[in-house]
Amino acid sequence: MTSKRAFALHVDADMQRRRENLYTLADLRMQQLRSDNAIWDDGEWISWDEINEQIQYKEWRAKYPNADLSLVSIFENLIGTAEDYHLHTGKHLQVYGDIGELYGAITHGIKLHRNYAQGSDGRLGNDLVEVKTITPFKSNDVPIR
Repeated sequence: MTSKRAFALHVDADMQRRRENLYTLADLRMQQLRSDNAIWDDGEWISWDEINEQIQYKEWRAKYPNADLSLVSIFENLIGTAEDYHLHTGKHLQVYGDIGELYGAITHGIKLHRNYAQGSDGRLGNDLVEVKTITPFKSNDVPIR
């Protein structure tokens, strides 16, 4: 058998394996999505998780109209983690600066620089911006300069 023929047979076998895997994944998805955890719409099953995610994104879009919505879930998870840690240990995680910067990016559209960039935290239009976050354990609401 020539090397071209052997290669063609190998490619054909590989394509067949991929098709079988695709059908297996589709069958698995169909087995997982049923009337008790999804709805049938326009020829396909849609999970309640997907529907709830879309609702969540619409709520976030209403609350943060100009936000990068992928940052909102990170922001909310980070706040929840910091709160859970404090409730569990009585201590604070050192994440309040990052939370403040994410909040600025979400609510005001600040384009953040890479971590630990010198001089500023990001840009708002052509202006450089430094975000100052007042942590919950501060007794004074004015940042120290």
